Amino acid sequence: MNIKSKKSFIFTVIVAIILGLAFTLSINAYYVNNRGLRSVPADVYIASHTTTNERNRTTDAMSTWNNNALGYTGLSYAGVTLMQNYNVYDGMNCVTKITYAGYIGYCFYVKTSYLGGGTYIDEFDITISNDSNITWYTSTGTCPSSDVDWQSNILHEFGHALGLGHTNPTKYFDFNGIQQRIVMYQGLSYGEMVRNLSYDDMSGIFYLY
Repeated sequence: MNIKSKKSFIFTVIVAIILGLAFTLSINAYYVNNRGLRSVPADVYIASHTTTNERNRTTDAMSTWNNNALGYTGLSYAGVTLMQNYNVYDGMNCVTKITYAGYIGYCFYVKTSYLGGGTYIDEFDITISNDSNITWYTSTGTCPSSDVDWQSNILHEFGHALGLGHTNPTKYFDFNGIQQRIVMYQGLSYGEMVRNLSYDDMSGIFYLY
């Protein structure tokens, strides 16, 4: 190998490493729990003991999934309900405010069905903690470091309702090398706002729907 060809070889190797690294960083990390909702749009009711701001931030989160991932109305706001049941098959997808097992939010697959080689979600319920030690931030501004952002939390839970599971990495690098926070990462810190979907979150929805 002469000097010129050696330099060419080294350059080729470097380019290959860079491209390989970029590809590795942009590999999808999403995980799916099932085949998603059996039928869309899914009507979503919100318990009446939630505040107006909590309901507004909940519908904002629904719009984020509808507009940025699905491209159509997959989650439809059906109104307020007096029902506060959760994980009970009653024909209603409901968001209620109650503490469950110490979680700040939890999505139950109330009823699923097996169809065409996969499991689909027929009904879901979401609980948001009403623990008095948690101060929920329910406005549209910057969440204080002492509060937990309601919209970020419910956005994550709606991801489960659509069929997505938890991801292991917190961050995702797109093909441009831009770092994005993954909504479906299983943790949310005080003061943290994750109100926008990453490409990884959207890729999971593209796969399911």
